[in-house]
Amino acid sequence: MDRFKRLMLLVGIIFLTVCIVGFAFPNEPDGFRGLKWGDAPTEDMYFVYEIISEYMDNAKIYAKYRENNNIGSAKLISLEYCFNLRSNQFYKVTANFSKDKYFEVLEIIFKDRFGEPTKKEKDFLLWNSEKTRVYLLGLKGNLAKLEFRSWEIKPEEPPEIDKIAEIEKAKADF
Repeated sequence: MDRFKRLMLLVGIIFLTVCIVGFAFPNEPDGFRGLKWGDAPTEDMYFVYEIISEYMDNAKIYAKYRENNNIGSAKLISLEYCFNLRSNQFYKVTANFSKDKYFEVLEIIFKDRFGEPTKKEKDFLLWNSEKTRVYLLGLKGNLAKLEFRSWEIKPEEPPEIDKIAEIEKAKADF
């Protein structure tokens, strides 16, 4: 009976190890370019705009001064760092790039860095794990997008609007 229990314990440990490893991909990022998930904006960043929408993440968008807008030879059109509205925690970075010129280049770079994608479709590659999601997505026309996103840090909903305070505040505007 002891032998059976040990064998079952060993099988259980192997199963759990395979499951845990299965949720991660090689070199899973814990942020982007030195900024870790949950960090606040750094001194080399500046506020660009704020998104409050029912269709998109609600976020404060920042960019960096003197940002390296390349990944290898792939030139990024834009690079935006997304932070929670109130807690100011870093949870996502997005970039746009030319699909025709750089999608294949970034696919090669990302496969080398992160291994084979978790999901692959035409113009869409996804690396997904417990902590981080990374993807390349071809958009309409010649535009494509890449995104690094934390699963642990979630975007926040905007604060509720105090209707009475807004009405009082606007009275003098008429």
